[in-house]
Amino acid sequence: MLMKKLFLLLFVLCFLPAVSLPARADGDAQVFVLDGQKYPVSLLYAEEGGEEDSEPQTAGKTAYLDLDDEDAQSLISLSGRRFSWSSNGKTLMVFGKELQITAEGEGDIRFSDGGEKNVGGSLKMINGRHAMTADLFIYLLGFMAEAASPGEDLKLLHLICAPKVVNNSLGTRLIFDTDSKPNYTVEDTAPHRIVLRFKNSAWGEALKLHLNCVDLEAGLAKDNSSDLLLTFITDDCWSPKIQRGVDTRQVVIAKVLTFDRARNGREDVNLRSLRIDKTEPENGSGSEEGGSAQGGAEVISIGADGPFKYVWSYCKNCRKVRADVIGVHGLAAAGGGTGDYFSDFSAGEYYCGGLTVGSVEFTLQEGCSFSADADADEYLLRIKIVRDGSELSEDLSGSGFVGRFEAAPLTVVLDPGHGGGDPGCRSRHFGVCEKEVTLDVALRLRDLLEEMGINVIMTRETDRDVSWRGSPDKVELQSRCDVANNAEADYFISLHCNANVYTSVHGSSVYWYKPEDRELSAYFANALGNLGFYWIGNIRDGFYVLRHTDMPAILIEMAFLTNYRDGAKLVKPECRQTIAEDLAEVFRAILEDRSAP
Repeated sequence: MLMKKLFLLLFVLCFLPAVSLPARADGDAQVFVLDGQKYPVSLLYAEEGGEEDSEPQTAGKTAYLDLDDEDAQSLISLSGRRFSWSSNGKTLMVFGKELQITAEGEGDIRFSDGGEKNVGGSLKMINGRHAMTADLFIYLLGFMAEAASPGEDLKLLHLICAPKVVNNSLGTRLIFDTDSKPNYTVEDTAPHRIVLRFKNSAWGEALKLHLNCVDLEAGLAKDNSSDLLLTFITDDCWSPKIQRGVDTRQVVIAKVLTFDRARNGREDVNLRSLRIDKTEPENGSGSEEGGSAQGGAEVISIGADGPFKYVWSYCKNCRKVRADVIGVHGLAAAGGGTGDYFSDFSAGEYYCGGLTVGSVEFTLQEGCSFSADADADEYLLRIKIVRDGSELSEDLSGSGFVGRFEAAPLTVVLDPGHGGGDPGCRSRHFGVCEKEVTLDVALRLRDLLEEMGINVIMTRETDRDVSWRGSPDKVELQSRCDVANNAEADYFISLHCNANVYTSVHGSSVYWYKPEDRELSAYFANALGNLGFYWIGNIRDGFYVLRHTDMPAILIEMAFLTNYRDGAKLVKPECRQTIAEDLAEVFRAILEDRSAP
């Protein structure tokens, strides 16, 4: 109840106009401080009610933030909002996750749900640049104006939404959407546990949730009431791992240390045998208590008719040893047993995330220890228990594979955008056409993927149309889709360079349309960030090749040929090679998720 009240309070505060300006003027800039980093946004000046003013500042003029300034754009990006201006610069559309806001003139706000209000401040065009007063800017970004006086830190409040559970060919993941780019650190990790600390964040759900074999606990950090701790605790057959989200406002927790049959085309294997054997010590002498002398052991063997994964754990408090064999069917009827070095032996099976998980459990006797190893040739897991006088003083866990899982061969269709009679966009600075860049990068990427064992099909390998020269756009695009659909490919990747009439626009982005496209696009989020390309985001759009392909498909806009800095990189062969290598690394991660190590 306390967390719910806190969440409601913070939510209301986020949408109240700022009473005081949590920033300071510094010369001809308004300095915002966010998480200790300064953003000096340039100022423009205009008479109250005037359209523009090119003269230096004079008394009585109003200061406006220059929203075309690079630092202003950075703040907009961090807030998770997207600003879109009308052609005359007098109307602004602000897109949030659930609500769309239209701002006009003197702080008049219209909401997409029909509501209206005036929050003060104003926006206008000054010398051809978009400008807005600071108080309206802060309101539209949704900043928590917690600073009591100018110059103190701004605190950006992140509202974390309830996670969605996604199971598909790319794995099983919990996806959290936030209203802005979250700032988090990993506080603690363990084989089946991870704790994330989110700075200045609020959580509006129950304190404890159970989602598909993951227990989730939320609570405020004791040393900082505005920081949130999210703790993920998994069953023995899973382990949590942080992965890339679709965009920078998303946090993804993947469940790893297992496989699922949907991803690899594998079915459960059957239990072949469950045995408890004794081995005598090498000197042949017996112990006083009827067990084996030092060097003897008892071995619990689990055999199956195919490869499987196992996860084991030991609890020091109850001295219980547990081994889960994932994807093995038949232990429910295996019964129990006993031994000299262990007791309370039981076997059974349960289901976790759509998988059959066989399980054996027993209590370790005092003075005994154990180890687990696999025989890949016999598809056999052995748990060896010895009495060596040692005491296991801590919780232990481990995992491994019995045999090796070979994922089904991966087929990827690479589609170099444009070609032949369609040059695509062109760099006026360097005279390079889009079709040249996309083909060069695709050929380099093809070579790298084939070295990884991936079957690559190209929609074109030369400067040509895929259908015929001069064909209608729809025919050409459908021909590219046909290449992938006829090959029954696993993934379709279309490579492009972006363009804009405003040459200052720059950066890379990934487009998706179908739900399965979105999951694939998450792997490629900011994949080219090492090259210094600004990351625009993962964007949903109904491009023809995304709507008419039968498999997960994405369209990658590597960078803007129309921007001088982006174009200067795209024309260099070494940069194109780096792009190919960065994209190949993404496929390496996909392969790791599809196949056991």
